[in-house]
Amino acid sequence: MPGAASAHTGGKHPGAKVPCHFCPIQGIRILDTSNLSFYLPLQRPPGYRPFRFTIDNLPLRTPRQYLSQARQVDLAPTVKRQGQLSKRYGINGTPIMSKAPGVTLPFSSPFDFMHMLENTCSNYIEHICGEFKGLDAGRESYILPPAIWKEIGRATTNANSTIPSVFGRRILDVSKERTFFTCESYLVWCTLYAPILLRNRFSRPKYYGHWMLFVSIINRSICFKTTKAERDQLRMDIKRWYQEYEDKGCGLRQENQRDASFIQYELLIDERAHRRNEEPILSPCTFFGQLERVFVCVLRPSVALKIIEPTPLILMDVNCCNTTGDRFGFHEYTHFRRREIVDGTAIRALVGRIMDREKWVFVQRKGVFEHASYTEIV
Repeated sequence: MPGAASAHTGGKHPGAKVPCHFCPIQGIRILDTSNLSFYLPLQRPPGYRPFRFTIDNLPLRTPRQYLSQARQVDLAPTVKRQGQLSKRYGINGTPIMSKAPGVTLPFSSPFDFMHMLENTCSNYIEHICGEFKGLDAGRESYILPPAIWKEIGRATTNANSTIPSVFGRRILDVSKERTFFTCESYLVWCTLYAPILLRNRFSRPKYYGHWMLFVSIINRSICFKTTKAERDQLRMDIKRWYQEYEDKGCGLRQENQRDASFIQYELLIDERAHRRNEEPILSPCTFFGQLERVFVCVLRPSVALKIIEPTPLILMDVNCCNTTGDRFGFHEYTHFRRREIVDGTAIRALVGRIMDREKWVFVQRKGVFEHASYTEIV
């Protein structure tokens, strides 16, 4: 396949520094690793040269420019210079197909859509099951717990007998047998199975919405008949999906990060909240959650609030865990309940987590927990 592609386009493979034969976009390598592949992030990490293009202004190579660069590679005076030019342009030389009548390079050479689709589907699934190249979810929470993935895998295999063969091949357990998936398997699972099996699985609706946008892009890309307006909208949706994919899916390599975003906090809860006409009885309760954002508001002097000078008010955006206690005194959870804004003074401790038998169990250090001291409100 790479040899045939090179003969047709003269271009390099997808992992090259300049992998695209349509535009001169250049990839970057991961620093401090032995990985020799190049990647094309729109947002470059610290320590890299800034990206000089945007997703909206990638300049296309003209046929004259493409053949001129290929000829420069052909006529290089030395092998070393030829390698330098080939790496700079992403072209190995003038392709054989450039001599064929009616062929206009690079536009007569379409993308390898099948492998592009297969790789994108595979990477996307690995992202949401937390298995993509050692990346975690970063500041997001799109990773589905293993227990949910096992349930999705069972539902996938059980559905094979109730889906006509004309819809596609039988699909293996997506949670543990993706090694045997073909491009057709990914296409069928992502577009037919996943929209149903991923409903209400994510912690936030935006993750499911992003998946459904991906499904819509696939379905429109394989249509045999489209209008110009539909193609223009498709281009816009692809750009939007890609930008959201990079924002949501590109966390940090796990070896470079220790998750310090989960906290233990304490709130006063009315024991008589269900009795609206009775005096409240407030009792402190312990909660756990993932701290997403911190807001600092400065309150101006106020007689009503008894504030005589500007005073900072710290608020926390917390994704609350559906926590239960076991008989050994540990707190554990499997999913998030909701998000809430919490007073910054409610935080009590930083906590860790251990995945044990399909549940997250919180790790608390002894001697660092500080209970709140509440004063009676008159």
